[in-house]
Order: sequence, then C-alpha cells, then structure tokens
Amino acid sequence: MRLPTVAIIGFAVSAAGCNSLVSRGVLTQAYPTMSINAFDSVVNGINWVDGNTRQRCANAACTDSVSVRIDANESAYTIDSVNGGPHGTLVARVRNLGGSATYMYHFRPAPYLYYFLVRPSGVSSKWILLEKLAGFPAAAIDSGAFTGCFDHRAAKSARADFKDCGPRIPSASPGAHIVAVATPTAVLSAALNHLAAEAKAWIGCAYGCCPM
Repeated sequence: MRLPTVAIIGFAVSAAGCNSLVSRGVLTQAYPTMSINAFDSVVNGINWVDGNTRQRCANAACTDSVSVRIDANESAYTIDSVNGGPHGTLVARVRNLGGSATYMYHFRPAPYLYYFLVRPSGVSSKWILLEKLAGFPAAAIDSGAFTGCFDHRAAKSARADFKDCGPRIPSASPGAHIVAVATPTAVLSAALNHLAAEAKAWIGCAYGCCPM
C-alpha cells in the first residue's frame, strides 16, 4: 500500500527527533583519550532531568549523612546492554551537596562532579563511575556489571534515584514445595542486613530499571 507523502515526512521527522535524543551523552572516543573541553562539551549537551536528592551515609555505621543529588540523562531510559555506542553513554550525573564524602561510591563534595558511563564490555556492558573536577580529565573510580531488572517493563521516560530492584517473585511450578523454613533469628538477621545496606544508584532503562 502506498503511504501518503505527509505520513512519510512525519515518520522521517519523528525518527530524526528520536535519533537526536539518543545521541546526547554518547562519547565519540574513549574517555581517557578525550580532551577536557571535548568531555565538557558532551556533558553540557545533556539535559539532566527527573532526579532525586537523598541522604547518603558518610561512614560505615551511618552515624552521619549527606545530601546527594542524582539526575538522569533525558535519553537514559532508552539504554540497554548494546546500544550505548562503542565508547559508552553518560546516563546519570551525581552531585554531593554536603560537606563530607559518602561511604558508598566515595562521592566527594563540590566542586567534584560524578557521571555514570555505560559502555560495552565483551558480550555485555559495564557501568563506570567517573569523577570530574573542573580543569582535569575524567577519572574512573568504580565500575560493575550493567544489568537490568528484567521483570519490569521498559521505562517510558528518564528517571534517576538511589534504590535497588524490587524483589522478584519466582514462578510457581506444579508440584513445587517449600523445603526450607527460616528461623526467627535468620529472618531478623536478613532484615537488619537489608536495612544496613544502602541502595545503589539507579536509572530507568530499556529493562525497566538498572541499578549501578
């Protein structure tokens, strides 16, 4: 069937707009080889949106905390394990609004800025946490496997926060039986460990949610 010319033009414009959105934050070369100006240009071309400010522990016992702001690259919700480009895409920005470093991730206060980069690594992808100080190149300070919560629907808009994937409910199979019973002590221990563990940085992504 022959499509009306107007429809074809409309589709082309829509596709061009989508490609423009996805390209924001994509590195054109490996970050260690980028000039300071080139990296800053990529960062400044991103619209940082839909984030949250949370209290984060400043020591192992969490007797002190600082406010930390995380924002998402507006196109981060489209990211998956293969479409971030060969050199990666900056998906989130973090700013420590307090006066001391955080225990997890070691976010230092201003003037330091932090960026989560998602980059291919073999047949999968990894996240890399970059520390940036004005006038200096970005430096990697942490990394890990980039995986999603596959029991969630794909994100429809950019989001960033500090939280983990929700608990997954295993599918019940016919004839399945519970063969282990948790003792009150084990339940209490698990609850305390859960409360003590801080949530990871998190973005909405093509897998629904992706903790980093």
